[in-house]
Amino acid sequence: MRCCRSVIALMSGCFKSLMKQLTHGGVVKVTRVEIRDVRPSAEMISDMNAQMKAERTKCADILEAEGVRQSAILRAEGEKQSQILKAEGKRQSAEAEARATKMIFDTIATGNVQAINCFVAQNTPRHCKNRLSK
Repeated sequence: MRCCRSVIALMSGCFKSLMKQLTHGGVVKVTRVEIRDVRPSAEMISDMNAQMKAERTKCADILEAEGVRQSAILRAEGEKQSQILKAEGKRQSAEAEARATKMIFDTIATGNVQAINCFVAQNTPRHCKNRLSK
């Protein structure tokens, strides 16, 4: 864009100088000028193309960086949510086990022999197996 501005400034200066020479005698007054065709040099076209390519590359790099950033954010949020759900599951499991243990102790405390025998019968194989494997 800098190239175009300097070319326009140069052309403007040249045009003003030309108009001044043409209207030097004061006989002709120019009020409007129409430019019908502009043909920039091959070097200028090449520079403009290079500038457009640089702008497109810059935009592509910015979009790619934004995509990588967004991906990292989403991945971190997913991992965070996963950890929260795991912790919630462990908490609920611990609460359920605590309730079951309290129910067992309450039953034992009441002296319900049938409930105690049922509990012992259900847990004895597990305890025996644990002791044998040690």
